[in-house]
Amino acid sequence: MGEEPGSALTIGELALAAPHQIDNAAAALDQMGAYLNRDAVSSRLSTLEAEFDKLSGKVKDSSKVAVDRLEAEVTERPLAALAVAFGVGLMAAQLLRRK
Repeated sequence: MGEEPGSALTIGELALAAPHQIDNAAAALDQMGAYLNRDAVSSRLSTLEAEFDKLSGKVKDSSKVAVDRLEAEVTERPLAALAVAFGVGLMAAQLLRRK
C-alpha cells in the first residue's frame, strides 16, 4: 500500500483493504458488545450495590460501638479524658507550627 509516508492510497488499494478493515471493526464491536453486555453489567452493579450496603452497615455499627465505648471512658474518667484531649491538642499545634 502507499510506500511513502503521506502518500494517498489509490482506489484499488482502498478496495483491497476495505474487507479486512471491516472484519477488524466487526470483531472489535463484537468484543465490546460482549464486554458491555447490559445484563452482565447490571448484574455486577447490583452485586456491588448489595456489597456496599453490607459494608456501610458494618461501618455504622462499628462506629456506634466506638462512640459508645468513648462515651463510657469519658464518663468513667473525665480528668484523664481532658488530659488526653489537651495532650493531643498540644501535639497537633506543634505539628502544624512546624510547617
